[in-house]
Amino acid sequence: METKSNQILDLTDYANAVASLESRYLSWHIPMPQVKVSELSFAELVRTANEHGLFTESYEAWSNYRKMRNITSHTYNEDAAEQVLEIIPAFLKEVKKFLAKMQENLEKVKNASAT
Repeated sequence: METKSNQILDLTDYANAVASLESRYLSWHIPMPQVKVSELSFAELVRTANEHGLFTESYEAWSNYRKMRNITSHTYNEDAAEQVLEIIPAFLKEVKKFLAKMQENLEKVKNASAT
């Protein structure tokens, strides 16, 4: 997809960044000694993130974001592209909420270690 500045918008980078941040946060801050976060399924990861207030959207919404990302990677169909375009605003809103929560948690960690 072309943006106004004629740059290609690749949601794969955003999705990968969110998954990486989520996984790192969960592995650092959530006591789950019996489970390695890296071994959680996508559904378990989203459920756990929701339980800890990292995501506000449901598993179904995140599953749909993932499906749309996969569509962008494997198709040049205009109808599929339109379908993906429709979900981008909701995805970006959720990612911004996630980023804000991660920044809030980072500040808490910094403040705790400074005292």
